[in-house]
Amino acid sequence: MAVSAGVAVASAGAAPAGGGELGAMKVPRGLRQDLTEENLDAIAAAVDAVESHTSGEVMVHVVHNLLPLEKPRARALRAFFDLGVNQTRHRNGVLLFVAMKKRLFEIVADEAIHVKVGETVWEGISKAISEVIDQDGFQKGICRGVGLIGEVLSQHFPRTGEDVNELPDRPMVESD
Repeated sequence: MAVSAGVAVASAGAAPAGGGELGAMKVPRGLRQDLTEENLDAIAAAVDAVESHTSGEVMVHVVHNLLPLEKPRARALRAFFDLGVNQTRHRNGVLLFVAMKKRLFEIVADEAIHVKVGETVWEGISKAISEVIDQDGFQKGICRGVGLIGEVLSQHFPRTGEDVNELPDRPMVESD
C-alpha cells in the first residue's frame, strides 16, 4: 500500500476467468472472454447498488495491458486523476483499476475516505477480490470488490438527499 498525492493505492494480482463474446465494442481478443456485455452490465449494476447507499463514488477502469516498463500503481494513479475520480465533491471516490493481461488490479482511494479507514481495509478488500476471482471468476470478483468498497464508503459517507452520481457506473474499458 502506498499513499501519495492524497490518495491510497492497494495492489493485488488476480487471475481472470470467464466466457462469452463482447459484441460491437472494440476490445482486444484476450479481453473478450471476461468483458462480455453481461459482465459489464453486472459490474455496472453492482456500482449502482452500492452508490444508492453512499455519497461516495466507485469507478471500475479496465485496461488490456500496461505500457512497457509501466508499473500498475503508476498507471492506476494516472487513471485516477485522468478520469476525475479525485474531483468528487467530498473527495471520497475509489477507483478499482484492472490490468487484464498482467492479471493485476489496484484500488486507489481518495484522501477523505482513506484517512477514515487506512490501508489495512484496502488490503483486505484486495485479498477478497483475489480470492473470489480465483474461485468464481472475474465478474464475481470485481462485483465483490465493488460491494466491499461500497460497504466501507456507506459507513463513512452515507447517502444524502443532495447526492448526485458524479462518475459513470459502467466500467470504463481502455483497449490501449
